Order: sequence, then C-alpha cells, then structure tokens
Amino acid sequence: MTIKRFAYKLHLWLGLLSGLIVFIVCLTGAIWALAINGWVKTDSPTEIIVPSQASPVLSPSEITAQVQDSLLGHSPNYITYSHAAPTRIGTYGKDYNIALSVNPYTGEIYSATDYLQNNKGDKGFDFWSFIGTGHRSLWLPWNIGRPLVNYGTLIFAITLLTGLIIWFPKSKRAAKNRFWFNWKKNSSTNRKIMDLHSVLGFYICFFLLAIAFTGMVWGIEWWSKGLYKVTTGGKDLPERQAVQSDTLKIDSLMTPELAVDCVFTKLITENPQAYGLRISYPDSANKASTVQATVYKSKDTYYNADYYTFDRYSLQEIKSAGPTMGSMQMQVREINFVG
Repeated sequence: MTIKRFAYKLHLWLGLLSGLIVFIVCLTGAIWALAINGWVKTDSPTEIIVPSQASPVLSPSEITAQVQDSLLGHSPNYITYSHAAPTRIGTYGKDYNIALSVNPYTGEIYSATDYLQNNKGDKGFDFWSFIGTGHRSLWLPWNIGRPLVNYGTLIFAITLLTGLIIWFPKSKRAAKNRFWFNWKKNSSTNRKIMDLHSVLGFYICFFLLAIAFTGMVWGIEWWSKGLYKVTTGGKDLPERQAVQSDTLKIDSLMTPELAVDCVFTKLITENPQAYGLRISYPDSANKASTVQATVYKSKDTYYNADYYTFDRYSLQEIKSAGPTMGSMQMQVREINFVG
C-alpha cells in the first residue's frame, strides 16, 4: 500500500470519527466568541440597575454582617462588585450553594438563591452557559466530554495532515488543478464537489491546524509539554507551583474577613476606573490558602482582567504565572458577575 493510499484511508475514517465533535466545538466556539469578545450583549433583561451614589459602597465585611442570616451562618466564599449592578456574595459547600444579590450601598438583599435546594439545583436555562459547556465538553459529564473534545481535536489534526499528503500534486502540471478551479462545461457535480473540498481545504488547512494545535495546549498535558519543548529549543515546561500563604507568619488578628477587606480597599483604590472586582476568600480549613482577586477592566470582555494573589497574613502580593486553567473556567455569565 502506497503512502497516499494509506493517508487516504486514515483521512476518511479519522474524518468520520472527529467530524461531529469538531463541528460542535467549532460552531459553539464561534457563537461563544460573540459573548467573550463583547460583540453581543449578554445582560439579562431583568437585571437590576444600581445607580452610583456619593457615599462609598459597603466593605465585604459590612455586607457579610448584614446578610449573615441569609447565608445560613456559612462564611462567604466570594464577593463581586461591579459598576451600576448589585454586589454578589456567595457561599457553597457539599449541601448548599447560596448566591445573594445585594445593594452595595445599603446591604438590602434583592434576591437569594440556594442552587442545590431550589429546583434540585436547576439555575434555569442560560444560553451562553449552554454554549460554553457544549464547546468545552459537548454537554457531557466533564470526565467524559472533555477527553472527547481533546482527543477528537487531535484526531482532526491528523486528518488535516493526511489531507495535505493526499492533496500534494505529483507534477507541476497536476498542481494547476490543486490551487484553483479548472472546471469545464461538462465537469460533473462529483468533480466540482471534490475540487471544492481539495482546493478550499488546502487554503484553510493551515489555519485549522493552528487552531487545533493551540487548542490542544489547554487540554492535553503531553501535547502542551511537547509543543513548549519544540518551540523553545528543548526547554521543559515549568511546573506550575501552587501559591500559598506563609504559615510561619500566621497572625491571629488577621482574620479572613479582615484580609478580604484590606485587599478590597487596596484594589479599588488602585483601579478606580475598573468595571468590577471579584475576591475569593481564603479557605478557613487551610491555613496556607490565599486571597485571590480579579479586577475586570471592562464589562463585555471577561478575559480583559488582572489577576492577583495575596498572602492572607501579610497581605503581600504573591507573583504567579497568571490565572490557572481552573480559575479561567468561568461561565460567560460571570461577565456580568452573576454569582
């Protein structure tokens, strides 16, 4: 069997295996891009508008004190502030996932939802969350859908490479029919379909390979490490070190609530023009946990943000390589800070 014949069989069967997966991933990705780039509005038509006031907003601890009963005695896990919108404060655990919408100036609660108790966890249909889930896991459980997307993309990349092998002309004369359409009046429909696939496929192939190769960086560890080694001349991809607070500097007076208040004050002072701020509380059960914060620069582009990590005791900023993959796995609805 010749190389082209073998490539043809791979191209056919691998294309059948990966075609539906790639179609869903590409279609949902294209739609999702409309939201994450801010090209369409994702606001809820019932979203509450909170006009700016002359008085400062309440600090996280002040809001917590006013809504403690609605949190059912649980400590908050996160709080978000955003321009002209309610503050969101939430807490979650094995048997609860409570999100509150609060007036940032008065502490008045607009709405309270326990997502695990109300409607058996049904948060209602959200189009952009639906699209994001389809793009990343095909609407399947994460441990099933994610590998299908990752390795479906790898199979698709191999399909593209085998397509190039099939396309490669045997001679200069044959190349004339590879770069453009040379149809005659009596050219059959099958010939035209084949030429469309071959010619257009060649021009788009390199673009699709770039998308596939960069997409797999996020999902396949060995590919990510290998691509880094190749593109850096043999260097190994540095292991991401988990950032931790210095437990040798434990200060009993620096409570998680006080640490979050201090981070809140620091970041809103340094970023007066930012659209919003999200702060994650340190884990009370883990003394080495940190205070993590995200400053959103604009409303409609969730990735236009600065990420911070602070020692929960000294409040010193801890430099890291940037947000982890987990921290970037936010639903598009977090553009609008829905908890």
